[in-house]
Amino acid sequence: MAIYYIAIDIDYMFLTYQNPWWTDRTSINKDAKIREFEASSVKFLPGSVIDLELKSEAINIVHGPRQTGKSTALKLLIRNLLHDQVPAERIFYFSCDALDTRKDLIDLVLVFLNSIKDQSGELLPGRRRGGKDIRLLPISYIDYLKLIYPDLPIQSKVDSFSSLESFERRCNRTGIDLKRSYGNFLLTGGFLKMINSVIKNEPFFDTVEIYKVTLLSELAKFGKKELFARRILSKIISGLTAETSYTNVAEEAELGSKNTAVDYLNFFGESFFLVCLTLSRFLNL
Repeated sequence: MAIYYIAIDIDYMFLTYQNPWWTDRTSINKDAKIREFEASSVKFLPGSVIDLELKSEAINIVHGPRQTGKSTALKLLIRNLLHDQVPAERIFYFSCDALDTRKDLIDLVLVFLNSIKDQSGELLPGRRRGGKDIRLLPISYIDYLKLIYPDLPIQSKVDSFSSLESFERRCNRTGIDLKRSYGNFLLTGGFLKMINSVIKNEPFFDTVEIYKVTLLSELAKFGKKELFARRILSKIISGLTAETSYTNVAEEAELGSKNTAVDYLNFFGESFFLVCLTLSRFLNL
């Protein structure tokens, strides 16, 4: 398989290290994400990724907060593709943690496309060609119940208070305490790693530390101050049931400027560290 280098010097061995199925299709079963998934007490299969219809030249984008299973979902998709006898050399995975700029990423994709297809002109079309945006968030309470109680008949959507009340009655008849299970769900935040730790009755200090380090690294990456972030989060938590404004957040968090509050809140929203919890989110609408 020929490799053509574009703009950056990419070691082919480095590419094959992240794509071992190019030389051994069964190596996907030894992947760390796959092994962790298989060892999990509860296994959540994000159908939006795993069952994605891959159309020729379509660009699909999977996005969402860290630690929600995006990498695992992609590895499961790769395993399915290999099982379906898709040519291994046409499946390319690359962790971009070692890349510095968007240009590095574009160059990397161009290297791969040139390696599998003799193309001329624009290799990355401006249009998505029918591709989809797939957002992976921490799982909803309904999906959590499906994992914890796989035998409980749960309709795909609980879309009204009357159906919620009916669902609660069914749970009560089977001895399931919804309030208690919801408390456990809130403890996990809907993150699968946390859910598995709680189920196994394991200390989850290390798991919590992962999310903490992730937040701190994102703050540093975008030039945000940890002190300001702590003050804003404290203000938001203490005022969840009251109306507020950017000006109030800035004043009570001692930020000095409303624009600073806007900047930090936008950062939290865009990086998915803060998500508006609504009834539709709870009900998995």
